[in-house]
Amino acid sequence: MSQATEAWKIIKDSVVSFGFVKGTFVLFFWIAHFWIYRLYSGRLRDRQNEIDRVAKDNREYRERLLKLMDKHFREPPKRGKSGK
Repeated sequence: MSQATEAWKIIKDSVVSFGFVKGTFVLFFWIAHFWIYRLYSGRLRDRQNEIDRVAKDNREYRERLLKLMDKHFREPPKRGKSGK
């Protein structure tokens, strides 16, 4: 017997043991919660990917800014016409 037929047999037996109305309610309850779990898992995965992307962009901007600041502050001060 395959896993699909075994799963179907377990579901059918549980619906019968609970009675038709309560069994279909329990079946709906588990299917709905599994569906909601899958939706939230997908959303969390998408959010984590977005956080990783933003963190990478932030690192690139910070490195660029630090290079510009190092270049600007490490140059010797330019002497103007005032003789300073």
